[in-house]
Amino acid sequence: MSEYSDKLRASYEAARGIYEQFTRRNEALLREVLAEGEDFYAIEARTKDLASFETKVDQPEKEQKYKDFTEITDLSGLRIICYLEEDVDRVCARLAELYEIDIQHSVNKNDQLDPNQFGYRSRHFVVRFTEERGSLMENAKFNGLKAEIQVRTILQHAWAAIDWKLRYKNPADVPQQLRRRVFRVSALLELVDDEFSSLSTSVAEVRKEYGRKVDAGDLTIAVDRESVDIFIEKDADLEALVKQAENVGFAIAPNHPNARDPYGGLTSTASRAGIATIDEIKAKIADVVERRDETLSKVVAAWKAPDHPPRLVMSKAGLARLAIVLSVGTEQAIRLIEEMPFGEKLQGALMKLLKDNLS
Repeated sequence: MSEYSDKLRASYEAARGIYEQFTRRNEALLREVLAEGEDFYAIEARTKDLASFETKVDQPEKEQKYKDFTEITDLSGLRIICYLEEDVDRVCARLAELYEIDIQHSVNKNDQLDPNQFGYRSRHFVVRFTEERGSLMENAKFNGLKAEIQVRTILQHAWAAIDWKLRYKNPADVPQQLRRRVFRVSALLELVDDEFSSLSTSVAEVRKEYGRKVDAGDLTIAVDRESVDIFIEKDADLEALVKQAENVGFAIAPNHPNARDPYGGLTSTASRAGIATIDEIKAKIADVVERRDETLSKVVAAWKAPDHPPRLVMSKAGLARLAIVLSVGTEQAIRLIEEMPFGEKLQGALMKLLKDNLS
């Protein structure tokens, strides 16, 4: 190390602790604020370690570039990985509200690519707390500190990771015989990114059309996740079934916020029962509601045990699925729950109840 870089290193080493706190504060803030919109897949955070700092300032082209280590803008670094480009746009807008952005040192890597070029795409922001946020007691010690925040999609992140592995930071670095293949992969990832955004828009349009049909009473629409979601939210017969179920010991709960496939059991059970459209699901639910028999009470009675909660907890989708099982013949109902089991305790109760009916 030169005397120049050695002095910078010593200064940074003494201050690194406060940068670590700054990084943690930014990560906590971003997770809290961005969680509201579910716009990100992951947030990564790091404070530059001393070895990386030395490597940076020891580069010949960086000699005498920095008068003070605080001029290095990525000592505190965060990366926000989003699902889609529109999520990136929303996150960037939120960053502009949370921070004062150093425009001179911020860059959109997309803008640096010519129309006939492909490669690394990401948005980099150099930020500091706004005067208002910096005046908060818990942030006062971070006044003047800068962080670099990168925002990219999952596929842009995939390209950046592979690009780093291949070490081709510059298109000119790529061997001529490999250049077409590298550019083709980059172009494909960019195309898929665009297609995912287009697909997201199409899903929104499909949901809007489903909603219009359900409101108009036209339920001859295919059973899928989107149609089921809208039906469950709006259907009066299902609401009546919920009230009946609650009166006999069910507790109807919302879908778990982290559930990856909250309607998979319902759509799969419907498919196995030969149900193709939403109006057929509605008919099964209406059948159970109109009978007003003791079947739901019997389910609760069979389910009850000393180690079970006082009420049988189930989502609306689970209740609609149960209605399908209870509205078909006993032998078919047994086949349905064997092929698509409920939870272990409820499964045992239903099997006992159905087999008793066969006796």
